[in-house]
Amino acid sequence: MSVNTVSKEILARLLSQENIDVTHENVQTASFDVLNRSLTLPMWDNMEDYTYDHLVGHEVGHALYTPSEGWMEEVEERGQAFKSFLNVVEDARIEKLIQRRFPGLRRSFVRSYQKMLADNFFGANVDDINSSYELIDRLNVLFKCGESIGIRIEEDEKVWVDELRGLETFDDALDCAIRLFDAMTQKKQEEQNEVGQEIPMPSPDAEDNQDTQDGGEEIDADDADGETKDAGGEEEAADQKPSPDYGDGSDGDVEEMPVAKTDQSLEEAIRDMSDTKGTVITAKIDTKYWDTVPVIKPARIAKDLAPVPSSYKDALMKRFNANNKTTINYLVKEFEMKKRAAEYARTTTSKSGVIDTVKMNNYKFSDDIFSRVGVVPDGKNHGMILYLDWSGSMYQSFSKTVEQCLSLATFCRQVNIPFKVLGFTDGARHVSRDVSVPSGYMAVSSHFCFIELLSNELSRSKFTEAAKNLLALGEINSRQRADYRDLNIGWEDFNCALDALYNVNGTYRLNSTPLNDAIVAGIKIHNKFKVDNRLDIVNAIFLTDGCSNGFTYNDGFYDSSRIYNKTLQLKLRNQRFMVDSRDDPTNALLEIYGQETGSNVIGMRIVASREARSYQLAHILQTKDYAKAYEVSKDFRKNKWMSFTVRGYDKSFLILDTSLKAENGEFEVDADATKGKIKTAFSKSMSKRLTSRKMLTEFIDMVA
Repeated sequence: MSVNTVSKEILARLLSQENIDVTHENVQTASFDVLNRSLTLPMWDNMEDYTYDHLVGHEVGHALYTPSEGWMEEVEERGQAFKSFLNVVEDARIEKLIQRRFPGLRRSFVRSYQKMLADNFFGANVDDINSSYELIDRLNVLFKCGESIGIRIEEDEKVWVDELRGLETFDDALDCAIRLFDAMTQKKQEEQNEVGQEIPMPSPDAEDNQDTQDGGEEIDADDADGETKDAGGEEEAADQKPSPDYGDGSDGDVEEMPVAKTDQSLEEAIRDMSDTKGTVITAKIDTKYWDTVPVIKPARIAKDLAPVPSSYKDALMKRFNANNKTTINYLVKEFEMKKRAAEYARTTTSKSGVIDTVKMNNYKFSDDIFSRVGVVPDGKNHGMILYLDWSGSMYQSFSKTVEQCLSLATFCRQVNIPFKVLGFTDGARHVSRDVSVPSGYMAVSSHFCFIELLSNELSRSKFTEAAKNLLALGEINSRQRADYRDLNIGWEDFNCALDALYNVNGTYRLNSTPLNDAIVAGIKIHNKFKVDNRLDIVNAIFLTDGCSNGFTYNDGFYDSSRIYNKTLQLKLRNQRFMVDSRDDPTNALLEIYGQETGSNVIGMRIVASREARSYQLAHILQTKDYAKAYEVSKDFRKNKWMSFTVRGYDKSFLILDTSLKAENGEFEVDADATKGKIKTAFSKSMSKRLTSRKMLTEFIDMVA
């Protein structure tokens, strides 16, 4: 089953009660670096949730109770066979302690281990373990799976069960493991010596002839290679006990030593559970490496667009006002209504202490003769940052997106909300800088920059100038370009404007899509904007079609379109955000943006009619359910807009570009139209207005 790795990382930190570094990596088994306080978990596949909790709890138990030093020296001295004994004894101790501290883990441990036993993780079933496995293995299975499974412990062995149950400190566990290992080693060597000292019964013929050999020497039956015994040499005492030989851990030595086979089998089986077939790419994120991102200011834009005739800019502004004035006013009205409603909900009424001259006439009948005053606590301060995608894939509906962006900026200005509009591009060829970062860190693209198009810091005249420049850039970069007749200007002014726009700085032409860069670089800009304006809530709106470039990092280039079976792991401090081949790293970066800024993250995309087909909507909705996408496409074409939620966005809005002009509810009829035609046209207009206002109301609900 699919496991939420982020929640398990949080679980590990809660269990350890410290901000340990938790990593999901392409490793075979879980481990804890007790010195660096780092827990590494494999990319386990198809694992039950309780097994995941058990394994996380087990490793956190080591994090809390296993010291960083001391035990390796004993392992090196006594060999790898002893290590399996220490594993069994120490596991019994730390699992008891972690379950004592968090009793809710007991069920997960027992349930998980018993399933592992049933799945042959211990290398044998209970009957085989009882009949042919050594004491250390039976103790291992008993303490992990519980007494109910029927592990057999002999009377003389029960002392070890009591010892393991009484372990509290690591020194206790180490001492117990050493004594248990020595006892079993000595027992095993005694058994081997007994087998080696057995003398085969000689045949009768051989016995008769043994003493009658002429000139023969007496042969010692224990002398396996036939050497003669020195008469003057000392004979080894028959009752001398052999000392334990711990060996060096080589295969030859381990074969002669007792080993916890169930511990080795369990370790190998858990290792096989990890998904090591794919490649895990880890990219670390630190916003301090993004301080060098340049921002082109409105004054620079105004200077670059100065050659564009003012008549052209004025015509664009006039058209914008005509098409969007009603929409902006509706947004303002809805926002003020929400604001007043919120204030009313917070208002409390209390007595002022001043006598009301009208009420004082009732002093004989009522004590309520004082004036009342309404107290309205301050509400939350809002702000908005809009990120405008300055990429070639926006060409189909760029001018419409620019108008939508300007509408939102004008709305913010009218309701006195601090705002900022930033275009993002990697077409700034005049920008070239060192983007080197430490190994494994995500780096900013060398030509990436923001274009600050509008902000609340501009005066009224400067805002109008910047708005006209934005509309002009929207026209030159869009497929849906206005005709000079639509703008009601002369051909010469129109042609002169196009020539000037074509010759403008190449930075303002659409390029590729550095959306990933914009998200990470925007985190620091967002937080600074929030502090500078003393805001409680800042809504981030990304007007983009998605489909970002890959991003650069020190160890290479990650392209989401070519990840195949690879898994990307984005690391921000101690947090991990996983991206597999079915997901988009942009969504994970948006998730990081929302978490780091505490803002609402809203997506907004305007699409042309040709982009509203079902397979394209399936891509936008990030689903492979094409039947559902087909049904959604029909509703979308009918309503002209839709809202949905995908990873990273609190909400996304998809708008059909043909609906934008209908927002004003205007309708046209012929001069000689009949009453029926006028009625039909009016009805359609009102229907479009109602549909549009549903979208605007839902948007205001998000940002108010």
